[in-house]
Amino acid sequence: SCQVGAANTFLQNNQNGYLFNPTKEAIKQNINKILKCSDEQLIKMGETSHQLSKQISPITWRKKLIDLL
Repeated sequence: SCQVGAANTFLQNNQNGYLFNPTKEAIKQNINKILKCSDEQLIKMGETSHQLSKQISPITWRKKLIDLL
């Protein structure tokens, strides 16, 4: 959903998930998209998410905070 605060950091639309407005119909459509994905597509999504998660660590977070000062 586009309402999740970390979506800009951890979501690449159509790469490791889907960006959408959180309406009942949109949620239903996006769950159906995921259910239609092959195992290979889901594994690739997971790998992409794992790579994106490496961007944030205590060290990178500290650097961002220091850079703000």
